[in-house]
Amino acid sequence: MHRAIAFLFLLIAASFAAASQAQSTGTLVVVANAHGAYCSGAAPPAGMLEAIQRPRPVAGNWLVRPGRQNAGVQPVAIVHTDASGTGQVALPPGTYCVVSEAKRAPPPHRPTPNVDPVCLRQLFRQCDAVAVVTVGAPTRVTIDHYDTCSWQQAACSTLPPGPPPP
Repeated sequence: MHRAIAFLFLLIAASFAAASQAQSTGTLVVVANAHGAYCSGAAPPAGMLEAIQRPRPVAGNWLVRPGRQNAGVQPVAIVHTDASGTGQVALPPGTYCVVSEAKRAPPPHRPTPNVDPVCLRQLFRQCDAVAVVTVGAPTRVTIDHYDTCSWQQAACSTLPPGPPPP
């Protein structure tokens, strides 16, 4: 009899602990989109520019790190966005830096011609989104990636702007 009562007490305590933990987390919802670029010289046909610039969902992995910078610490979670570009994860309340899988590791420390290494490190530290997760309503962040044309200057380039020399 005493064992049955002790077991019942443990079962009730465990259910309260699970309910308490569920109430002490929030939900982070990540929505990832890509936007195209029109790279031809002639004016596009009617409606084509709108279609190119319309957001396209991005499926992939997004690292969630504590804080407001991509400091290179281990992710506390990974959000998987599906074919609709949406994913979610439960997290304790706090401030989080969300970055693409491409920012898992810092850029290499090797000299590269025409690239500013300080600029590359600063780009790495930038979050794709900062989320402040609270208990209650889900925290939603939208990450938009904008395509560029091949002739546009790459980020952190030390070359002067304009077309490449002949």
